[in-house]
Formats: sequence, structure tokens, C-alpha cells
Amino acid sequence: MVISKPSNHSIWRSLFLSKSSIALLQDSFWWWFLQKFKPNQEDQDHLFDRIADFVANFLLVPRDDKDAFFQVYPDCLSQVIYCAFYEAFPESIKCFDDDFKDGLVDLIFQWISVALLAVKVLNYCGISQQGYNHTQRHNL
Repeated sequence: MVISKPSNHSIWRSLFLSKSSIALLQDSFWWWFLQKFKPNQEDQDHLFDRIADFVANFLLVPRDDKDAFFQVYPDCLSQVIYCAFYEAFPESIKCFDDDFKDGLVDLIFQWISVALLAVKVLNYCGISQQGYNHTQRHNL
């Protein structure tokens, strides 16, 4: 994946530093913290609902940039969350082993991939984010 157009840099920067991206980072960090160190289903469910809303906001990425952006975004988000654990809990670095890292990366990729797949299915069925398009029909 190469970012060669100068316009991509400003678009991508705005996406990575958007309120939704920062909120997704923060809530994903705390969801993973709870999952690994202090499971609490109620809090995790609340965070997950917020995470789903933030991921949905990213589905509005301009079509020309969407494929390239989502090829790198889950990896970047995973790395930032992993680094945040190092910074937030420097005395617990031994807990952030390969299993911790692999689980985090898998989780973030699953969340983003499922959201993208859902949008593709909805688009295939003629359902946009504005609702069902009765004039567009597909044979399933």
C-alpha cells in the first residue's frame, strides 16, 4: 500500500486524527483492558456499542480512499493501542507479550472487517445509510 498522492496525506491525516478515530482508540483500549485484566460484561457491552457507532462513522470515508484506508487502518489502530498500553502501564510491560499483541490485532481486524462486510452486504441489497432504495433490486 503506497500513499503517493499529496491529497491522500491530508485526507488520511484528518481521518486518523478525527474525533471518531480518537474515540475508537480510547474505547478499544479500555475494552481490551477489561477483556484481559478486569472482565466486566456490562462495561464491555457499553464500550462495544460505542465502538460500533464509531466504526460506522468511518464507513463514510470517501469511496476513492476507502479501500486503501481500510487496508492500513486496523493495523495502525492496533499498533497505537498496543503502544498506549506500554505508555500507560510501564511497570506491566511483561504482560504485553505476543499473545496479548496477537489477540489485540485479531480483535481490531475482526471489528473493522465485519463492519466493512456489513456495508458491502447492505449496498448489494440496495440499502444505503439513508435507507432502502426501492428502485434498486438485486436477485439474491
